[in-house]
This record gives sequence, C-alpha cells and structure tokens, in this order.
Amino acid sequence: QISFNHQGTKMLVAGMGYINWLDVDNKSKLKLFDFNRCTGKLSNYTYHELPLHDTTKPEYDLALSGGCFSPNDSFVYVTLGEHIAQYQVNSPDSLSGWSIVGGMDTTSNAFQGYANIYPGPDGKIYIGNWNGTCKQMSLINKPNIKGVSCEFCQKCLRYDTFSNISFVNQPPNMPNYTLGADSSSCWPLSNTDLPNSSKGGALQAYPNPANSILYLATTFKQKRELYNYIGQLLFTTTENKIDVSKYPRGLYFVKCGAEVIKVILE
Repeated sequence: QISFNHQGTKMLVAGMGYINWLDVDNKSKLKLFDFNRCTGKLSNYTYHELPLHDTTKPEYDLALSGGCFSPNDSFVYVTLGEHIAQYQVNSPDSLSGWSIVGGMDTTSNAFQGYANIYPGPDGKIYIGNWNGTCKQMSLINKPNIKGVSCEFCQKCLRYDTFSNISFVNQPPNMPNYTLGADSSSCWPLSNTDLPNSSKGGALQAYPNPANSILYLATTFKQKRELYNYIGQLLFTTTENKIDVSKYPRGLYFVKCGAEVIKVILE
C-alpha cells in the first residue's frame, strides 16, 4: 500500500519485502520518502525495520500489507497480518519508535487477517480484512495518540444487521480533499505577479496564441525558459525564439529573469 501524509509532504510504502515468507533475514520494512508536490519527486528515502511481536511465527508477524499516516502526521500505522503496529515518524531510533497497538480476537486459523488501512474524514483510521469472511471491520478511534492509548477497537465497525451485506473487505481509498494546491513553493502556480507580468512588461511574446514559432522581445540577458501549466521546465534557450510546434495545445509560461508571461499554443 502507498499512502501520503495529510500535508502532502511525505509518502510511505508498506509491503512485504521478501519472496519466501520464512526468509526473516530479508524481512519487510516500512519505507518513507519526502514528497515534492510541485515536481512529483521523491527524496530522502529511509527504511524502518518492523518489530517481531511473536518470534514463533515470524512469517505472519512480518506480513506487512498496509499503512497510512495519522491525521496529525506524527504516526504511521501498519498492518502486520495478525497485528497492528504504530510507528512514531520522528523517532530518533527506528526500533524504539514502534508500538504494537492491536492483535487478534481469535486463533490464527479462524482470523481473517488485517489488510489495507485508511484514514476516514472523521479523524479515525479504518482497517480492512485480508479475507472478507466477516461483517465487521476494525478501527482506531484516537490515532493521534501514542501507543495503546490510540484506542484500537476490534471489529467495531459492524454490519451485522444488514441482510444485503454478506461480508466486508476493504475500506474505500479516500483522497485528502482538503489538501488544496501548494501555494508556498510551486512555480508558476504560486506566483501572484503572473497576471500583471503578461501586460506590457519587459518580456513580450508574439504571436500569442502561437502554433509554430514563438518570438520573444526582451532586453534581459538571462536564459529564456518555457514551462507547462504545472510548472515543469520544458525548454531553455538564449535566443529570442522558441519552436513550439512539438508541444500540445494549451497554456504555457515563458520566464526570463524575474519576468513571466502567459502564452497559448494552438
């Protein structure tokens, strides 16, 4: 499972890291990345070894299948087949940052197993079943609190009285609709001067709209840069013309020094 934190600045990957379930020397690890919402690039990769809760059954204890961030982004919750573990994101020590906060309510042969895990809009975290043979799912009531005080609740989301539901499997994958655009670092989306820089500034472009060659007029010595509408650099030149025939129709930006103008390709 791949999940992003609520600020849109980190991404986690939770999954089994070995082919042979008994190969505990190559066991699963939680992988964390810094995420740049402007460029889509991942950086500062770190991995965090999972704790063994039951040394008699390492193949189940390390069956990492799901993970998500707490609403305040301080913790990561992962599903380990038969257990739920919490990891403190900024813990100075990888192993001491772990807490086991939930387990089974029956025997291994009868237990469905934990699968993907998702935050809900109510601030709780919902946990799916690996084998959807029951009419209940588990949840975490207070995921922003460290350790067992997070109130893991075994099979507390119940559909027992619904005759048209035979079993429940995974909660829905709901995106963070409140995140919004990153107005702090993305260029050109964060450039509040954009509307004014298109009106008679020191950088001019013609024809605009253009479909083959875009000509520029400026006295600046800096490089001329062509960006798409999400701020990705497409082309750099020192000349006052750009061949735009190979680019799709749409909105683009030309930047030279501090000047930015909008151009339309058609």
